[in-house]
Amino acid sequence: MYEHLAHILGGPPTDLHLALYEQWAKHNWGMVFTGNVQVSATHLTLGRDMLVPTSLDQSSVEPFRKLAKTIHSHESTVAIMQLNHSGRQSSNLLGGRWPFQSPLAPSPIPVRPKSSSAASKLFHWLLFQRPKEMSCEDIEEVVEAFVKGAQLAHLSGFDGIELHVAHGCTFSKPA
Repeated sequence: MYEHLAHILGGPPTDLHLALYEQWAKHNWGMVFTGNVQVSATHLTLGRDMLVPTSLDQSSVEPFRKLAKTIHSHESTVAIMQLNHSGRQSSNLLGGRWPFQSPLAPSPIPVRPKSSSAASKLFHWLLFQRPKEMSCEDIEEVVEAFVKGAQLAHLSGFDGIELHVAHGCTFSKPA
């Protein structure tokens, strides 16, 4: 899911998130997953993602605690925080980096348009840069960021986490 309700260039859950999740919690779902909670301020999707704060102190955890409490407010709904690193699908202009600075990804394979039209090619060229292949150090930093996100979920009162690690994956059809 992508709510597009956080502040520009990411941040904590807002009152808009609380109102949305309050509506969802009313319907007695067994489990409610948050939308993207990005672990990296430099790898956002479209800029208005929830974002793991740089430090996990009482004031930075509180908005996430309110979100977990909102999800828990009706019946026995389980609250799951979805942690995400957008990798190669981190957009150019709103991804948290300088314009045309490459995102980090497991490989340098760019996001490719599904259409061969000139408009589609231009759109993808403007929105997505060829990613820079991650070093072992880059991978360790992302792993640590996911751990910090899990700590945030725990401190906030979420019941669990989901690791969203499939941004930009493509699958081949079996032969």
